[in-house]
Amino acid sequence: MPSLFNLIHSLLSFASKLNIFSSKPSFRSFIFYFIGILLKPRISHILSISKIILYPYQRLQYLISDSSWHHQSLSSNRISLVKEIIKSKTSPKVILIIDDTSWRRWNKFSSNCSNIGKVERCQVVVRADIVVFVDGVPVRFPISVKPYFTKDKADELGDEVGEFKSKIELAKECVEEAMKFFDIDYVVFDSWYTTKDFIRFIEEKGLKWVGQFKSNRIVKIEGRRMPLSGSVTVWGFGQKSSSSLSCFQAQIGEVKIVLVDEGGGRISYIVSRGSVDEEEMVKLKRLRWQTEKLNEELKNMLGMDEYRVRKNEGIMRHCEIVMCVYTFLQYIRIEMGLISRTPYQILEMIWERIRLVKIPDIILPLLETTKSLKF
Repeated sequence: MPSLFNLIHSLLSFASKLNIFSSKPSFRSFIFYFIGILLKPRISHILSISKIILYPYQRLQYLISDSSWHHQSLSSNRISLVKEIIKSKTSPKVILIIDDTSWRRWNKFSSNCSNIGKVERCQVVVRADIVVFVDGVPVRFPISVKPYFTKDKADELGDEVGEFKSKIELAKECVEEAMKFFDIDYVVFDSWYTTKDFIRFIEEKGLKWVGQFKSNRIVKIEGRRMPLSGSVTVWGFGQKSSSSLSCFQAQIGEVKIVLVDEGGGRISYIVSRGSVDEEEMVKLKRLRWQTEKLNEELKNMLGMDEYRVRKNEGIMRHCEIVMCVYTFLQYIRIEMGLISRTPYQILEMIWERIRLVKIPDIILPLLETTKSLKF
């Protein structure tokens, strides 16, 4: 089991590789914000972090809201570090998962999102995560988070959020960013992204994909057009847990569809090209829960949507630092041979070490260390 000293040393080494800051005060504030999220998860906004780590609120506020660094620069360093972490420790297969989720809102960016299946007054974001395997255990890393604004909201906010982009356009950006760092084996997504435009984009990049259809999608099977829900009877489905066939879909063309009985009368319609094995399609579909779990950990464990700042860039800075903290937890799992533990269990282990000492005993050595850094 790693000691508190080893954990602090690992944290400083990890944070130094992320450093994009041009001054010691900014990097020092970054480190304290970072450790504040570890010490005060779930409610990790500026005021709570300032209180728990005994660091001036104004300096943290300046770091998140007013300083000149851009979250994309930190994101590039973080993803490069993820690549370094997994390079020699994982299997070569890299699965990219595209999904979207909603955050609760604290400011003017609130949108009525009920028309796209989300709760009222929320912020929808398009996310890209990767899943790799360490000793057969799936390990997930966040890659990109991109806020989605409706056309009316984007027009209202203007330059602060830029021009309107659809969720499909944001998903394309996520794929392109991931491809700069990783050799992607498969792109996995749900029915929202299983569109002609997105699939053509994926295939032009030379990538394999696994998507999903809704039950009302019209397909042509043996010359007969029917919704997928109607194909269940024609298919004779129900005598085994999964079945597959090749069919034609007007927008996407020839595809292979695998029907999976999820129990309780629910059927999943997994879709890909014929070159992807049926068993592989089912396995990749099952991996989609990894991104749901990751989203839960980022929000409920580390307070990703607890930002309480007004500027869009400030929101993205907070989210980027939270993703850095999550990457650090996965780094500890892999580098210290604790892969059997979950990120939450790693966080609990850190808490257990910290409870043995007083907070100033942690903070003061960190402060002295950051003072000695060269810029």
